[in-house]
Amino acid sequence: MKPLVFIPSPRDIPEFLECADKINLDKYWVKYYHPEILAYQQLRQFFLEHTQYTHLIILPDDLIVSTTDIDKLIGHVKKNPELLIVSGFCNIDVTDLKDYANICIELVSDKRPRDYFWKTFSEFEKYSQENKDENGLIKAKFSGFPLMIIARQVIEDIEFRNDSESGVSEDGCCIDVTFCYDAHLKGYDIYVDPTLRLYHMKIADGRYQNWIRDKQPYTKLELMAVI
Repeated sequence: MKPLVFIPSPRDIPEFLECADKINLDKYWVKYYHPEILAYQQLRQFFLEHTQYTHLIILPDDLIVSTTDIDKLIGHVKKNPELLIVSGFCNIDVTDLKDYANICIELVSDKRPRDYFWKTFSEFEKYSQENKDENGLIKAKFSGFPLMIIARQVIEDIEFRNDSESGVSEDGCCIDVTFCYDAHLKGYDIYVDPTLRLYHMKIADGRYQNWIRDKQPYTKLELMAVI
């Protein structure tokens, strides 16, 4: 098993940079401007061309993780290779929803406007206790990209797109929503480890700005590192 860690990064957040530096895995780190779909498409092409990588781990640049978190995620797949999509979970990065988990058991539409069926952390914990399988995992229809590991066959089968009409235009966003939606249509189960709780830094709390640079031509991409 050889995973590749994908870091799509429009920002430079010191806390994240510190934790990412400790991850001793190959990283595909892209600095990008809008739209982010271009970074994901570039990553997918690289991943498909480099067949030594068996899995893709998506790590957004506003999520604080530890090497223990990543080892735990990889451990699920090593123990059960039939698990093709597994993730942790995190808080929603909106202050008004700080007590909610970024997980939806119900299917979330790939079109705007959409409804998210959030659960509070206490509701999510209760649901997890009642619905976890023999591996301690639950199934979800949406889990964002909070440290999600995806098997190669899924990346080969599902193209990244955003929620614009074309799937690639500048006004589109929510690649995590469309990925989870497309995985559902393709028949792939999304598993969540309810013990793998991560911290999603909050825009609304003023921890950082969403885009720290002045807006640049949206086609610009800069590959920071393949380490």
